[in-house]
Amino acid sequence: DYIGATMFNPKYGIICALKRATGSKDAGINAAVNEILSFLCTFMPKRKRYPSLQLYALDLKQCMILSRYGNGTAHARSNAVELLTVFVNQRNKFDVSGFDIPVMYKKYADDITLPKTRLPSGVQGRMFILLGTIARYYPDIVGPPQLVQLKRWCFDTIKYQIQDAADIAGQVISGALGCLNNIIYCDNEEAIKRHKQDVESLFTIILTMITKFRDVSRYDPIIEALSLFRDHTDLFSSYLVTYGKALFDSLNYWASHHNNQTYKHGLAAYEQFIRQLLKKEEVDGLRNSLIKISDWFYSDSNVNQQDYARHLPAFIKAYTLFAAELDPIPLELMQTLHKMCDTYILGFIPMSGYHRRNGVFNIQSLFAMLYHKGEGLFRNFLNEFFEKTLITTCTEVKSLDEDDRPAYIDYIYFWKTILNNPQEIKPTKELKDSQIEEEDNEDILDMTLMYRDTAIDESANLSDTLYDAFLLATLKLIKTFNLKLKNVAPDAEDDGESQSIFNSVLNTLKPVNQKDFVLFQNLVDFWCDLLKEVDSKRLLDWVHIISTTIIEQSVVNPLVSGFYKMMSEVMIVCEKRKFFSGCKEYYLQSKSEIKHESRKMPKEYATFLILRDYLKEVWHRLQQFTDDLLASCLRLVLSYPIAFFDLEELITPLEKALRLGITYHPLATISMNSLDKLLDSELGYDINSTFLSRILPCINEYLLVGVVSNSEEEINIKKKKYKIPSAAERKYENVRIKMTSDQLGVAKSTYSGLPDLQLRMMQFLGRLGGKNKQLLLNGEQSVQESGMLAWDPIKRLKLRVPFRNSKVDIYLDEFLPRISKTSKEANESDYHKLYLKIFPVMLRLAIDPDQVARDMFRLLYAQIIHWLTNNAYSENPETMALLTTCLEAACNTDAGLRDYGAECIQEFVKWSIKQTSRSTDAAMNIKSLLKRLYNLMTSPSSTNRFGASLVFNRIYRLFREESVLVHEYTLEILGQLFISLKMSEGDHPSIGTRDQIIQAISHIKRIIRTKVNTFLGENSTRRPFVGADGVDDLTSVVAWAFSESGKTQRTYAKVCMTFFVEFVKYLPGCKSAKYWLSKELTKDNDYYIKVFEADGLNTPSVEDDHRIMTVYTNWIKRLNSTLDGYIWLIERNVLSPYELLLNPNSMLIIAVEYFIRNSPHDVLEEKLNQSVIEKNKILSIYFHISVRLIYFFDLIFKSPEEGQRCYDYMNRVFGDLLYDRNFTNSIAKTLLLPKEISEVIQSDQGNAVTNSGATRIFNIAKDYIVSMHKKISGQFMKTLAGSISLVAFENNANLLLTNETGLGNRSSLIKIIQTIDGLKLIQSLDALDSVCRESHKLNTEYPESSEKFCLALFNQYVRFCQTTQDPLWVQILGSSLVIAFSQPEFSQQHASKLLGFSGPLESLKNSEKLDIFQKHGEYIYNCMALNFKDFSDVLSGHINHPLTSVYFSMFLEYLKANRLSQRKLVFKFTDYVSRFKEFDIVF
Repeated sequence: DYIGATMFNPKYGIICALKRATGSKDAGINAAVNEILSFLCTFMPKRKRYPSLQLYALDLKQCMILSRYGNGTAHARSNAVELLTVFVNQRNKFDVSGFDIPVMYKKYADDITLPKTRLPSGVQGRMFILLGTIARYYPDIVGPPQLVQLKRWCFDTIKYQIQDAADIAGQVISGALGCLNNIIYCDNEEAIKRHKQDVESLFTIILTMITKFRDVSRYDPIIEALSLFRDHTDLFSSYLVTYGKALFDSLNYWASHHNNQTYKHGLAAYEQFIRQLLKKEEVDGLRNSLIKISDWFYSDSNVNQQDYARHLPAFIKAYTLFAAELDPIPLELMQTLHKMCDTYILGFIPMSGYHRRNGVFNIQSLFAMLYHKGEGLFRNFLNEFFEKTLITTCTEVKSLDEDDRPAYIDYIYFWKTILNNPQEIKPTKELKDSQIEEEDNEDILDMTLMYRDTAIDESANLSDTLYDAFLLATLKLIKTFNLKLKNVAPDAEDDGESQSIFNSVLNTLKPVNQKDFVLFQNLVDFWCDLLKEVDSKRLLDWVHIISTTIIEQSVVNPLVSGFYKMMSEVMIVCEKRKFFSGCKEYYLQSKSEIKHESRKMPKEYATFLILRDYLKEVWHRLQQFTDDLLASCLRLVLSYPIAFFDLEELITPLEKALRLGITYHPLATISMNSLDKLLDSELGYDINSTFLSRILPCINEYLLVGVVSNSEEEINIKKKKYKIPSAAERKYENVRIKMTSDQLGVAKSTYSGLPDLQLRMMQFLGRLGGKNKQLLLNGEQSVQESGMLAWDPIKRLKLRVPFRNSKVDIYLDEFLPRISKTSKEANESDYHKLYLKIFPVMLRLAIDPDQVARDMFRLLYAQIIHWLTNNAYSENPETMALLTTCLEAACNTDAGLRDYGAECIQEFVKWSIKQTSRSTDAAMNIKSLLKRLYNLMTSPSSTNRFGASLVFNRIYRLFREESVLVHEYTLEILGQLFISLKMSEGDHPSIGTRDQIIQAISHIKRIIRTKVNTFLGENSTRRPFVGADGVDDLTSVVAWAFSESGKTQRTYAKVCMTFFVEFVKYLPGCKSAKYWLSKELTKDNDYYIKVFEADGLNTPSVEDDHRIMTVYTNWIKRLNSTLDGYIWLIERNVLSPYELLLNPNSMLIIAVEYFIRNSPHDVLEEKLNQSVIEKNKILSIYFHISVRLIYFFDLIFKSPEEGQRCYDYMNRVFGDLLYDRNFTNSIAKTLLLPKEISEVIQSDQGNAVTNSGATRIFNIAKDYIVSMHKKISGQFMKTLAGSISLVAFENNANLLLTNETGLGNRSSLIKIIQTIDGLKLIQSLDALDSVCRESHKLNTEYPESSEKFCLALFNQYVRFCQTTQDPLWVQILGSSLVIAFSQPEFSQQHASKLLGFSGPLESLKNSEKLDIFQKHGEYIYNCMALNFKDFSDVLSGHINHPLTSVYFSMFLEYLKANRLSQRKLVFKFTDYVSRFKEFDIVF
């Protein structure tokens, strides 16, 4: 309003200028008037956006009709008439009640016939458009007589002008055609559409224009003719077939014209022509021929296929409209649509932005049409199309002139448009008969050009279906990639695949399949970019499925950063939607030792627990990773920090992210997002000085960087001058479209630049208030100690550095205090103290993000190492200062610094050896190093132990080449590594300490294998194990390793076991490990019992009530180690299981009996809840023993030689133990709830996510149950059935819902899904009937037989199959279906009902049946393949039903597409087909 008031001010504004210019003959003034009018013609149509423009319309109208402008320049007069047209056009929403339209029409109707000398052609053309506009929007003013006269003027003018193509007045013809275009909308007795002669004349004019005027220099008349044909193609429908060839050739020519405006109008007209042809009922033959033509167009044999790509959008739209009229859509037409869409995707990148957009919206229209035809048909088309498109999206675009680039940058516009809610497009009649609201934005296409007849459904179901199909295709594609890595080092241990965490510090890991890695990396980047652009509300329903899939793959491939990136984007969406709101509070309350008012479990709590364990593991891995892996993990940890981490846990990730963010701004942006959240008053975080003293110095590094301000940058950028559109540009602005960056595939950044980051950091400091002083302090350091006080604020000490082209002044005042202090304290012999302070700084600079500093100081440090390793005597202070600094770096928590520190020590050892004479007893510097490594290996700090092992792994190749060092130190190093491993039992496995130590031990083992004879003999210089003087040769080391195998530190014990088994065969006269043990047993009959039981399996005494917690914890740990030890011996055939059971001195079975019959709650009672930490640890070990105990019994009962004897003995002597209800309850819970058991086991940090998966736990229970079933143990199966029923009811995990209270609780659904595989196993063993009977006893509403249970499952499916959209519910219903149809004879009775040929689903429409079939297709295909005889009978009985062929073709396509992953189904189907030849007769 303010701008308008200023612009049109009556004293000095535009209106004043126009009035004063009246009558002026000055060329400059007339030129200014023309510019003003051109500007107004562009600005005034914005009336619908700026209503205040209405205030000035009447004054401007009076200026336009002043007679003086009739004598002005032709351009000014033309612009004046155009401005009047803007006012009278009702689409611009001007109130013209004061305009006196009848007088205006009469005036210009009289003027339009003036001679050429008085009426220039441009003005006459504009007058035609003005008169046509008035006739269209004011039919009461332009009656039939006036309309007849106006038509005659237009037709006569055009016919006269087109007589000679070389001398036509293009502006007059385009104006007359524009007038006729408006007149066609009139609806009185003289309207063109009511007079066949007028329609024929108009068509003849258009045909003449587009066929004979190809050589004209100005294209305005052609454009107007094409526009008229495009807008009213249906008016000429009777002529299209007759003149089809001429129209096709001409429209095809203009649709590929070099002129931008012409080809866009030509393309739109060509599209309307094709559509109209396909709509005509009398040209069925033409439709078929067009389908054949399209098959040839987009076949590989067509060498001109690329030339036809621009017509693809038109063909897709035309065929969509054609298919919309058919029910059902023929298979040939569906194949044609598939082929066209696939060809469009493959040719997407070379297309212009204009064609890209047309094609995307046409495909969107196709989706809407297929969705209305039936969700099943739509899903079938969509799944196949999305899978192909997603693979194409992940490929690389190859170019001759440029490097390969990812294709997803171009395709992201396609996906974003498809997955976001479709735009609403009004149908033709509404556009023609109503006032059209247009957005005044030059970047938005006038949708009436291409989508007037298409109504795109905006229903939530359509959007959800599109999103579901995209996510399914993505998850399916992720699972197909081979992302394994291999170590390509020259002397690597093996040339196979390697995925150990410790390899993350190596630079020798390469992908096994390079192409898969490239595709996956592109998929990850595409996923991260796309989720920021689309509405991710539907993603919340998929969080559990996506998370478990990505975590599964990440566990298998922990060194692949893409999974962390994908998961971080999911977490960002969850954070925005507050998906896990309340979960952390509920978790803390459940783990708290203080009683609180109970909260209701959040519905996403099960997913929260899975992600929490995974994120905690990733948090620990931050110490190992560098570069992209570190950045990806930091991004994940900080994506939703407040839901999973405490304030103290966030310090390290924030610190690392801010330091890396200096050169990688996305990490800095994420860090600032997290810091802003932590200051939210609603969260109640206490931002203390400890937190700020570590975070704010990182922020300070950003504020010290000088950047050019935005204002300074703008000074050097020349602003683009605004150009007023010309008359032609205004006329055709609906096709002169500026393509957006999305449509053109231009990548854009969503992260802040350095200036914006600095601004955010300053705002953050401001919000801290007085706490921001920690920016300058180091922890609790005082102001005086921190060096914040300056000697003199004025810089006085200047050093001038003369360069060739300039002189640089460097001020040294800031260094004076430090120089003075150092000079005062140091003396000539204390340089090593100075080195201890200088070297660490140099190391930091050597890993600085700045490439210049990094290269400079890495070279300098290498030179220092070469210099100081040439020392003349041992323990030289300067050399030891260098060594100490490198060791401290190698033991740092910063992975980059740690890696470089180990690299420096490797260089240190290399040059120490190189500069030492071979006559000496090896390098003395290496002895100094080993002495320090021993101290670090036995340090209480896990970081020091990690660093020590890392250093040895780096210097191992140099160490093994020095025979003197090998002979003297190998066994001593081995002993120190074993001690270090034993001390690392309490370290979190994700830190990697144990992995590094085990790798170091494997290097020592390789040395021993190579020089085994050396270590079997005596050597006076060999150093024994520290603390074990007798362990000084291989024989004693092997015996020592066996004796240590019974220790409660399980990783340590397993490494000792492995060492024993590998090297016992090298001992003289020893045939095997079993032979060695038998020899030891001749000396001591209880040898292995003393090693593995160690008098610790006696039943824990409960007399001492105060120590019962400690006593029970030690006992359960001992039982765990004993059970593991015996399993290990039996697995390797070292110990006879029957001999173990019969040994009278073994307490194992008695301890197992006590364990089974007394749970921790029974023994400890209330004391178990006194300490949450101890409770979690005890329960974790308890459940681990429960699972291992099942495995132990299965192992001994399956022993090839003694299995039956073991079973008979246990059944005879301890039969009540095998069938004890507590034991079968444990088996049932392991079978039904393996994921829950796995989570409890993993709650103790000694059990990593990667070591106790749900699948392995389930298989242990499965194998034992199958084994017992084969032994015809009826009592066991009966007891197990009762336990399964009890576990299912107690945990609310019944697959059959007796009430609907848990329908919306995802945690309950996730728990139910766990039980499915267990129920399938029970059913396969014919025990489902027993389970149902036992369940009926617990709840009378539950079916009492397996037949009734399966029928109830099927009825549950029928009840919910049509309405449910939740992916978890689809999985439950589909799995229920598989269980029901796995019941004998069930498919004979219900196959027809499942397919909708009978029963409750029979009343549904075919499209609705197909929707259900497609939604649950994976499970229905399973039922069909396993029971194909029954289903083939049903299909053959309904051979004429339209759905029969659809069902069968979809079934075959599924088997073909999944022939590898579903081998069992393919075998069942092909086996039936091969046995029954009559199958070929039926189908």
